Amino acid sequence: MELPLFVYNRDQLIQLRDSASPAPRDIPAEIRKRRRGSRAGLKVKLRKRRFKPTLPSIVMGNVRSLENKMDELTALVRTQSGYRESSFMCFSETWLQDVTPDSAMALDGFRLVRADRGKQSGKKRGGGLAVFVNSRWCDPGHVTEKTKVCLPDIEVLAVGMHPYYMPREFSHVILLAVYIPPSADGGSACDVIHSITASLQTQHPDALFLISGDFNHVPLKRTLSRHWT
Repeated sequence: MELPLFVYNRDQLIQLRDSASPAPRDIPAEIRKRRRGSRAGLKVKLRKRRFKPTLPSIVMGNVRSLENKMDELTALVRTQSGYRESSFMCFSETWLQDVTPDSAMALDGFRLVRADRGKQSGKKRGGGLAVFVNSRWCDPGHVTEKTKVCLPDIEVLAVGMHPYYMPREFSHVILLAVYIPPSADGGSACDVIHSITASLQTQHPDALFLISGDFNHVPLKRTLSRHWT
């Protein structure tokens, strides 16, 4: 038995298509299937794994009394991702003294390493350096103070850090926080930086060295040209 053959024109086919289409439904937003692109799931993976920037990000500033800026700094860390996700923050002219405990300078999620101005500087007030290391970037137990120098022409705080993740070319990070007063002798300050840098590079040839701070009128191009290419 042969079935009858039906031939439809274009208008009849359109009518058949419209009549066969199901009625539209309002799907609730909470159960609606979301389109997923080629990068689907990447943000979720980044949230689950440790904080792993390829190279450390730095926040640096001359605070002129850190104790008076702690409320503002705390608010910035809570509200600004640039502060909250920085690998470490380096501040000069903290104006801190031995009578000020570390607990008064505590910042949630950060480990503090400080170098207050001492008697060797020949000055009673001012100066001082502080480094806040992000605990998401580096375990607080893997933060060490390498050296601390306080002289009339320069103040230096060297901090070693072994972060959770580093490019395989580097074993760890060594930060030199520097403050050079406006009245300092530039040549003497550069000699100190050169001596400290050369000594640490000899001890840690595979480390990533970073120098940050307030240098005022002193350029470092000649001082570091032979060691930093």
